[in-house]
Amino acid sequence: MGLTPLREGNWIDRNPLTLGRVWLLAPRHGDKNGPVPIPEPVAHFQPREHHPPLDEEQVLTGSAGTGKTQAAAHHARALLSAAPDALVVWADATSRDGVVFAYAHAARRLLDRCPDDPELAAGRFLSWWSEPPQGVERRRLVVWDHLTDPDACADLWPATGHDRGRMIVTTRLSRADLSPGHRPVVEVGPFTEAEARGYLRAALTEARVPHTLTELTALAEVLDRHPLALGQAVAYMADRRTSCAAYLELIADSRDAREPALARADRHRPIGVARPLMGLISLLSPLAAPEQVLVSRPFRTHLGRRVYPPRRLAEHEVRLALASLERLHLITRDTPLVIAAHDHPHVPPGQESVRTAADGLMTVWPDTCRGAPLEWRLLASTETLRARAPEGSLWDVEPHPLLFRTRTPLWAGAAEGPLPYREMCLEGSHRALEETYERHLVVEGPDGPTTLRARYSLAYLRAWAGDLTGATVRFRHLLHDLRRWPGADRPEVLCVRGALTLCRADAGDPIGAAADARRLLEEQRARLGPDHPSTLITLHNLAHWRGAAGDARGAVEDLERLAGVHAEVSGADDPATLRCRHDLACRRARAGEPARAARELELVWRDRRRVLGPDHPDTVATRRRWERLLRERRIRAEEERHGVGSTGTGGAPTSVGAGAEDDHGGLPGDEPTGPRSAERLRG
Repeated sequence: MGLTPLREGNWIDRNPLTLGRVWLLAPRHGDKNGPVPIPEPVAHFQPREHHPPLDEEQVLTGSAGTGKTQAAAHHARALLSAAPDALVVWADATSRDGVVFAYAHAARRLLDRCPDDPELAAGRFLSWWSEPPQGVERRRLVVWDHLTDPDACADLWPATGHDRGRMIVTTRLSRADLSPGHRPVVEVGPFTEAEARGYLRAALTEARVPHTLTELTALAEVLDRHPLALGQAVAYMADRRTSCAAYLELIADSRDAREPALARADRHRPIGVARPLMGLISLLSPLAAPEQVLVSRPFRTHLGRRVYPPRRLAEHEVRLALASLERLHLITRDTPLVIAAHDHPHVPPGQESVRTAADGLMTVWPDTCRGAPLEWRLLASTETLRARAPEGSLWDVEPHPLLFRTRTPLWAGAAEGPLPYREMCLEGSHRALEETYERHLVVEGPDGPTTLRARYSLAYLRAWAGDLTGATVRFRHLLHDLRRWPGADRPEVLCVRGALTLCRADAGDPIGAAADARRLLEEQRARLGPDHPSTLITLHNLAHWRGAAGDARGAVEDLERLAGVHAEVSGADDPATLRCRHDLACRRARAGEPARAARELELVWRDRRRVLGPDHPDTVATRRRWERLLRERRIRAEEERHGVGSTGTGGAPTSVGAGAEDDHGGLPGDEPTGPRSAERLRG
């Protein structure tokens, strides 16, 4: 792909294989030189006393917001100023893949022949770097920004020296966590008194904020001369048009610039959105939160409950809130679609916020390709969310599907064994659940709420892994204890019974599962009500299992009833209503009404395209099923016209209405809603 101009002298690479930023000057030897788009300098950049000379390599370490990236960018700009023909490669080092993709992209720009495999291409770049072609004498610089795992990148450090180019690394890791070899480690800390005064004087004068020298000195000391805090203070005063004296009075007790900045951003339109949005961002990767997640449907629904009147926000409204946070120096954009969050007050997240963040990540995940840059950013945010989420918030009632996304499974490298549930054990998840169960068994007793939830989740994990026998045994023991202990009519009894029904169905007994579901449905209607979500879930599952057992007409009747209730309770455009209509059309085809099924599938496809978008997996699934049904109807009509039976060459039914249950589960959107079956989670 080419280069898209942003503004004069500034270009950004749109290659989808590029993770982070890769900026090259004169990409091929002999090509015309061009500008190198390094990170934009912050306003009123202050040269630091600790900056080593340009000819020295360095690893810049320090806490967030001290200016490490800007220091590296300053070096890159100085190099280009001194040597306009220099070569600069800037890589996002939050993961090994960021460095690999940066090197691979550089190799494709520098070499006439380059392997397609990114790792091999990165190796070719390192070879070129160590021994450049004869006649290539220009100065070279590699920058690793935000290094998080030195061991993962140990073999990617380029050979450096006076004749081999230079390298700069920025990281939040401490000196003890680094092994940079002969490269000096430079601590980047707060401004000195002179640097802080120089920055504040220039920034406040340009913003026309009233101040005195005494007030500048006091403000720098109150905020510990921290560069980010001073930037937030200046942004607040400029936006609020208040004086330095008034700002000092505002933060006299807290000595914190973040809270006033967040409160100010929260007052920008849409009012009341910036603060909860910042809370959600704080649950994701602090270095690379994908903007696609922040504007996803779960995020917009969650944020819409914080405005008056409550509504689902539009994507542009969330982006307005992001712009306000960026304006107040609470976040930055490392690339157009990646948000980096600065340090901010951490409030213990609630379960609703955690589930919203998890739903947002899962909403974006199906649209990514395995190994793509976006997937690695999602994995980083997943690990951060799991670390910051309160205990049990991701597996309350049932484990969230996000728990089954991880970089390195616990079983990686282990010998093969007979335990099927080992195949799904995420890194630490199963062990953490067992430890939680043992701890709460002592604290709460066997009938404590957290103890019971942990037991349910442990059984559910077994079912997800395919160990249906072990899961059934655990669920039965839990059901027995729930009925034996006080409060036998608790809703958890119905939940466990539903899980047992799922296990029975997944084990290949749809007739027995349908019978259990009928009894469960009667109790749910009596105790929870006919419109309760759990009641509707059971009704949907019952229809699915009736169809699987051969009762196609009964399945259609149940789904017709369910579709009407969903439309009345949730609305005609709700995803659950659309999913039910999709399943109803598929069941209707199996019941011998292919023409009506095709018409209904076409309507569902049009509604899903309007509500979810043309590229959403559910929209694509409905379109594929509709087109397939039309194609099979044409084949059947052709066969009947020539007097041929309605089976294929092998004698197997070819129509979607022929009752092939295995075919039903092959596309997204055909699965029953509700307690997610093990088969659905595996996908």
